[in-house]
Amino acid sequence: MAATFYAQVLRDFDWPGLVKSLEPCGEQCYEGDHQVYLGSCLNLSPSGKYYTPFACSNVTEAEAHRDEAWYAALDLAAEKHGLFVTSGEGDPTDIFIGKACPNAEKAEAVEVENVGVA
Repeated sequence: MAATFYAQVLRDFDWPGLVKSLEPCGEQCYEGDHQVYLGSCLNLSPSGKYYTPFACSNVTEAEAHRDEAWYAALDLAAEKHGLFVTSGEGDPTDIFIGKACPNAEKAEAVEVENVGVA
């Protein structure tokens, strides 16, 4: 099932366009990562539902397995393109695709070096 979803995920999204839109903004970028909104799990996942493992009364076991396979395929497709998948901070049903800024580690190192400097 995961292989079927993987092919579907590769087909359904414009991965080259996502990669291009997530290109770092240049040498002066120290934001940490860049993200774009992919959509809501209510529209993208096979079940169209949002649920938690401890309260899954609104989803069948089959739906849960299909959703897990779809999310695994989405993660694999994102990794293939050097990206990652995350959910929204304000709304956990939002799905974002992101790319880490290459300068973020440098910025963290500078912050650590400057701790305690008056």
